[in-house]
Amino acid sequence: MQNDKGQIFNLQALEQAVLMTVFSIGIVSIVTTLLAMSGMLYLPVIVLLLVPLYFFLSSTFLFSRDIFTKYSGYFHTLLLILLFFTLFSHFLGVLLPEVGFDALWYHLPTIKEYVTHHRLVYDDRWYQTLYPQFGDLFFSLGFTLFSVLGAKLLNYGIMCLIGIVVYLWSRQYLHKTESLSTVIVVLLFHVVAWQSSSVYVDLYSSLFFLGGSYLAVKKDKIFKSDQQSIWLAAFFFGIFLGTKFINLAFIPLIVCLLFYQIFRAASTDKLKAIIVTVSIFLGVGSFWYLRAWVYTGNLFYPVGSTHADPVIKQMGVDGWSEWLWLRAGQLYLMPIEFFLKPDGYTTVLFLLFLPIVLLQFQRVLKEYLILAVIGLYGLFFWFFFPPPSIRYILGPVIILWILWSIVTWRFARQKKWLYRAVQLAVLVSLLLYLNRRVFINTRGLPYIWGQETQEQYLDRFREGFLDEKIDGFYLTLLPSA
Repeated sequence: MQNDKGQIFNLQALEQAVLMTVFSIGIVSIVTTLLAMSGMLYLPVIVLLLVPLYFFLSSTFLFSRDIFTKYSGYFHTLLLILLFFTLFSHFLGVLLPEVGFDALWYHLPTIKEYVTHHRLVYDDRWYQTLYPQFGDLFFSLGFTLFSVLGAKLLNYGIMCLIGIVVYLWSRQYLHKTESLSTVIVVLLFHVVAWQSSSVYVDLYSSLFFLGGSYLAVKKDKIFKSDQQSIWLAAFFFGIFLGTKFINLAFIPLIVCLLFYQIFRAASTDKLKAIIVTVSIFLGVGSFWYLRAWVYTGNLFYPVGSTHADPVIKQMGVDGWSEWLWLRAGQLYLMPIEFFLKPDGYTTVLFLLFLPIVLLQFQRVLKEYLILAVIGLYGLFFWFFFPPPSIRYILGPVIILWILWSIVTWRFARQKKWLYRAVQLAVLVSLLLYLNRRVFINTRGLPYIWGQETQEQYLDRFREGFLDEKIDGFYLTLLPSA
């Protein structure tokens, strides 16, 4: 971080605003869940959004002030232009009808059911109604106001907030220009780009993982009391567990992060800190698992049910043990699959900057070990859990990219030619990924301009496997959407 006192003050203010935004989103999600439990999910609940909206606007203002003031050089100017076109391109997708498979399959239908009945419901048509659903309940507020568009707008805001969190994290180590490049790379991750304009909960889930990890890793004191940072991290991780069932796999990593934070703190009453922290962490999202137990007698539904079988069958094996042994034998393929597999790509810069990271291996172990552990934990989970998908480990992958970026930029500062080469590599990769996103999103311009009906737009995506989901949502559940 630069030594300018004004810059430090701005970053501290940004940090407070961002953490309050994430915290308020978590609180609103819990309150909305309680209202839905009580059958009180009516239109007036949308006023809850005013609190996170206030802190989000504050965060956006402070972020904008930092990136637009006291900068110089063409590279920063180009990055600002690329940031604008990235956000604009993603926003075009928000204005289009939803065509995401899972969104049409169960996210939007369950949200629609909750809003229609003003309460939580369990519907046999969607066994996912027994999944953890803090994210879906949060999006239900936007759906209540503007239907599908409202839910998509909230997820777009989550995407923007993830970008600000990445910037805040990077600025602890890098200059603002370098940090800005780190942010845009994340915003152009394939999964971030398409989910920013869709009703999926992976971005929502990743936001709380990033927030909890940031608090656990940061060495400088954020609040007057270390306990506040620990308990807030536990709260963020609790929301993370209450968003996706698959997030249970990260409990060992999260417990280690929380214990690291507790034993690093100045507080002497470690036992009390452990009891309170673990209670917050496990208690926040426990409602969803207890609800599944009430309906099915299984805390970890759908594990052990027929719904879990097709996942492993799709991989061409008969059971989990066979799958795990198969993947263990293919462990040498993990770097190749992560860097080169097209369905869920992140950025080619991971591969391009790998030699620099390997050269700085000792520094990584000494200064960034926790970031590396988080990233590697996510990679191993991604590799062994079928079907491999980056969206399940988006939070750890973002943290791994932050590590990659920090190591690369700080090493490149040693030689001017290398620094220029890194700048060029970043610019070229951003232009390539942005060009792809612009091409995808501008295909919907005829619909946005009113030259194409919703039915005509949806007909483009009828590819057999998606037909049933499109008809099931738009023609049956929401004929007027």
